[in-house]
Amino acid sequence: MASRFIGMTAIVLLLAGCSSQSGIGLASLETAQYLRSERSFEMDFVEIQQALFKHQAACDTDIQWAGSSGDAAYVRIVQPFEPGASGWNNTLVLGLTRMANVDTKAQVYSYRTPSSKQITTLYNAILTPEICP
Repeated sequence: MASRFIGMTAIVLLLAGCSSQSGIGLASLETAQYLRSERSFEMDFVEIQQALFKHQAACDTDIQWAGSSGDAAYVRIVQPFEPGASGWNNTLVLGLTRMANVDTKAQVYSYRTPSSKQITTLYNAILTPEICP
């Protein structure tokens, strides 16, 4: 459990460091201009995180739980736009907001325009974690 937390922390720090190199920061990315898709899940953060870990174990995926920025009602899941890509301009960000009605609002942000398959793969990592793309 501790090693998973350390790994997630390292990913967040790595991505934060990449933001200064990419030409676009996370705050600029998570705006209406780069919103590519949105939906809601009838799941809480714990259920979503468990589904993602299950998907990672089953599929050896590059989709990662990136945690939050200190806001308990907001977390991120990130995926490189393509294998080996780095920086926020090459990252799909799935922002998750916990809503008062127990649903979780999900918004996909990307500097580049993702395919519908990329967005579906990101959502399906949560909805059907045992099925690999």
